[in-house]
Amino acid sequence: MDKRQCLIKKYIGQILHNMALNQHLSIGRLGERIVADYYVKKGCFVLERNLSQPFGEIDLIVKKHHTIYFVEVKTRTQPAKIFSQPLPFFRPEHAVSREKMRKFKNMIAWYINSNPHLFPFDEKDVELRIEISVEIAAVRICKDTHNVKIKIIKAI
Repeated sequence: MDKRQCLIKKYIGQILHNMALNQHLSIGRLGERIVADYYVKKGCFVLERNLSQPFGEIDLIVKKHHTIYFVEVKTRTQPAKIFSQPLPFFRPEHAVSREKMRKFKNMIAWYINSNPHLFPFDEKDVELRIEISVEIAAVRICKDTHNVKIKIIKAI
């Protein structure tokens, strides 16, 4: 384990230890930080975090080359005996409802319209010259060992 991984594991331990109030919010923010770090390690640049409007929110927007990723992050903590099992239930991604995805798509449309400089059109072909990827990042954190598992699911 390299120094960065040790620091992340220590940081996760501190957050889990200090969570008495706002537990749900703290776990969610921790998952978002972990996923942002994951994308940065993959060579992405973070454009936005926790973008919110009255009609929805986007946890993370990142860009790599000609692709912009819109990411919904779902984080769950689990005890060691559950964490080590590949369970067919109790998955973070199951918390993304149809209504959540509808709001998420509305936010993506709003973001594209609000940031035309990020989405240039080829006037000849009238097509976007950038790809869009919508993803769900399912984060599982072991309460006992502070190990992390991340699963990226293409939503669209």
